[in-house]
Amino acid sequence: MTIENNSKTPHTIKLPNRLFIFSLVVGLVTPFLARLAGVPFRGIEWLTAYLAGGMGILFLSAVNFIPSIAWFGLGRASKKFPLAYWVSISGGVAFLLYAHGSINLSSSSTAAIGLLFIPFYAVGAILASWLLGCILHFIIQNDKFRFWTAVGFGVMAVVDGVIAPAQQSRNIAARESRFPNLALSTIPLQKTNILTGENLVTVSAISYDNFQKSELKVFTVLSQSNILIINPVNYGVLLKLDYHQEDCDGCVHMYPYLVMDRDGSPLVSTSDGVSNKNGQIKWRWQASGFSRVVPIQSITQRPFFLSYQNTDFIVFHDTDGKELWRKNIPVSDIGIYVTPKGEQLPFAITGHNKSSKLSTYQLDGSQGQSIKIPDWAMDAQAISWPTPGNLLVGTGRHFAVLDQNGYEILSHTVQDTSFNPYHGPEGTSVKFSKEEKPYLAVMCHGSSGYARSVLFIFDPDGNLVWKEEVKKLSAIISLPQVEEGNEVLLVGGMEGIIEYKLNEERLTK
Repeated sequence: MTIENNSKTPHTIKLPNRLFIFSLVVGLVTPFLARLAGVPFRGIEWLTAYLAGGMGILFLSAVNFIPSIAWFGLGRASKKFPLAYWVSISGGVAFLLYAHGSINLSSSSTAAIGLLFIPFYAVGAILASWLLGCILHFIIQNDKFRFWTAVGFGVMAVVDGVIAPAQQSRNIAARESRFPNLALSTIPLQKTNILTGENLVTVSAISYDNFQKSELKVFTVLSQSNILIINPVNYGVLLKLDYHQEDCDGCVHMYPYLVMDRDGSPLVSTSDGVSNKNGQIKWRWQASGFSRVVPIQSITQRPFFLSYQNTDFIVFHDTDGKELWRKNIPVSDIGIYVTPKGEQLPFAITGHNKSSKLSTYQLDGSQGQSIKIPDWAMDAQAISWPTPGNLLVGTGRHFAVLDQNGYEILSHTVQDTSFNPYHGPEGTSVKFSKEEKPYLAVMCHGSSGYARSVLFIFDPDGNLVWKEEVKKLSAIISLPQVEEGNEVLLVGGMEGIIEYKLNEERLTK
């Protein structure tokens, strides 16, 4: 606002002399000023995230031009009631300060999309504030009172728009500072990093199967640049293969799975098909949108592979990619179901909300049983806890174990973590002691901007006995200890492979 240089009217409210420039500056500068309030708690990266190169600044400035145009247009319409313009400035600035001061661009791979919506939501706040300003202008007849009303709205806009996201940043920073954290440990587990090093920076997948047509069972590890064949007894590396995933047009190679062919040679399936042990694509699966290719391990034959086209169909392939059968169904996801007898079968999730269900298929394509799953569940996998044939279902913050009839056996909501779980759950059953029933191990993960996971372990009765936050995990498996008859839990991720083993000496004390 401007104040005329007139001693008789020291508090006259007027529109800015250069309405367009003023509106433009407010719209373009406010988003960057909003980030400053979070810097003391989030670090300088909180601000520099908005300064990602010249193109980033130009993009952000282009979309933030939208509120400026709204202010300029409303300013032109407010010549006879300028208070409405200043109230619209306050309302729009308050919203922009809060929105840009709160949005965390590292929270997920799609968080930056929010930058496209903020200006449009800001226009809504600007219009609502302008209408309020029009009403106030006609209610308040004294020009001095109008002036101080505009000042009051401006002060409240800055205070509210800055303090709320700053307080939010402080709370989040305090919560995140607790990472890594072993929050619960009522079971005597021994934790050991068994495989680390520059060739095993990040583990993507782990499997346990026969090796080279022999009776020797090994566990196989897929990392960023290697496939390792590991002796399960002493964790010695039996074979190290250089693995470089072949690129292809449009390939993203998400959801990696590792499986042994019947000749004992590793195969890797991703969302884009199946590759051999060196990363060369054996056959490609071309689907629009997100998809995955899931290996189904047959006891007597080479592995099969199930793929899907979202909402359209599923396809069952042999090892060489030949289509064996197809089902035209409104599928949303696929996976492996393990029967109570240990047989692997393909499954597909169909339906929405209360009609969501998981349907299994025999290897010949005939449909098997269907299990109703909760409408809130985004992920599902087979879990042999407390007995084989059950399902682990859930979304980032909540998971449950269902029996074969869809009834809930265990339910857990993730709370008091240093991050908000976004992916998962993934899990396995593990018999830490051959004398006991199996434990349940479940991991949930942060979004792409939070390279963190939380590992839960429940005892055979479903009581939570272990809760630990660690760097991002990507694989989980239970591994038999041949000599002892027990099992150990292996998790793989950013820190290589970690073993969790029951410390029987502590247990007997």
